Amino acid sequence: MNKNLQEIIKLYSVGSSQELQSFLNSLSKPTLMSTLIDFLTIYFNDKNSSKLYIAGYEPIEEKLGYNGYKLTVGARGLKRIRIKT
Repeated sequence: MNKNLQEIIKLYSVGSSQELQSFLNSLSKPTLMSTLIDFLTIYFNDKNSSKLYIAGYEPIEEKLGYNGYKLTVGARGLKRIRIKT
């Protein structure tokens, strides 16, 4: 996992909001973008993410890597489904 992402998660969960804000402010824009993309890649390829099912996405299992996610998988790693309400 991305070291910056680990630190952000740690500060968000057990640190103060001031510490988190200070850490985020210390990162460059490209680093923040890379960290966000890493987070979204992990989240979107998490087959247990109920939030994505609610949003109408279903994982395509054969796109997942040995550890549950693959950083090289793009939007084709998900398929949109209709939710009947």
